[in-house]
Amino acid sequence: MTITRTMVDLNNGRPACPGWKLASEAMAVTLASYGAHVASVKLRDGRGPAEVTVGYQGTADGYHGATIGRVANRVWPASIMIDGHLHELITNEGDVQLHGGPNSIETHVWSGSSVETSDGGVVTLSTRSMDGANGYPGTADISARFELNAARLTISYSAMTTAPTPINIANHTYWNLGEPSTLLDHHLQVCARRVVMVDDRLVPVSGPPATVDGTRFDLRSGTSLGATHPPQTAHFDHCFVLDNDRPDQIRLSHRNGRRLVISTDQDGVQVYTGAHLQPGIGAVALETHGLPNMPNRRDFGDCTLRPGERWSSTTTYDFGSTTTADDECQD
Repeated sequence: MTITRTMVDLNNGRPACPGWKLASEAMAVTLASYGAHVASVKLRDGRGPAEVTVGYQGTADGYHGATIGRVANRVWPASIMIDGHLHELITNEGDVQLHGGPNSIETHVWSGSSVETSDGGVVTLSTRSMDGANGYPGTADISARFELNAARLTISYSAMTTAPTPINIANHTYWNLGEPSTLLDHHLQVCARRVVMVDDRLVPVSGPPATVDGTRFDLRSGTSLGATHPPQTAHFDHCFVLDNDRPDQIRLSHRNGRRLVISTDQDGVQVYTGAHLQPGIGAVALETHGLPNMPNRRDFGDCTLRPGERWSSTTTYDFGSTTTADDECQD
């Protein structure tokens, strides 16, 4: 394992920024201080092009590889009530706030440190979201820990706050295990019995998550992603409620033999098949986080972090798992 400092060009219209490259015998991961981005993941498996992430295409659209928050996904209405106090949020998608609002933590330059260990390496990044940022109360200190061990990348987030505030942080990397021009030959399984249905603004509709039985959202046996981009009726931008009784809830595989198995302690995964991507580019984002619009949907859970508490999440991306696309999800 080696860790080296490097300059990272995210191709998002900004100058290159400082970053880190972690390398094992199985893979190399490049991280950027700007937005705590996963800028690159390259496998060393002899199966053709090694890059398995899809980055920006010259603009800042799409949060490619970024750490997103304070609250990932969509919040509507753009106001939240905490302990009887109403806080108006700043919107950035019509009347909806997306991924924490404009110029949120994905645009911060995070400070960082690294350490090589006997069996891996770790980069820890941190930033501060100030009281009132995009309408959120309290100053939140946020950290992101990236650990590479052989063919496994683990991302752990944590946060503390000076006042009660919602926290739901996630990573927004786009994956493509084959040719970046298409999602053809990709197979996706998600171990989820329920899915959060949304309206035309992608805001959750009223009522509990819907059963996936008998619908196109039943991904327990897997589905081909070939018809999802360019977006067709099979396009996904939905949050699936994960079955947390198994360690490998999300599985992406390709005909070339590559596979990515994702396990998380979060309740949901937003599956997004890249409607904004330019023609000739295919990728899927698999964003693990709490359910969308939690600050206004207490039936989905309470994501309020209070002073003296620590919020945390852990997600592991395993490219060396023996789990295959034929393994069924548990009933």
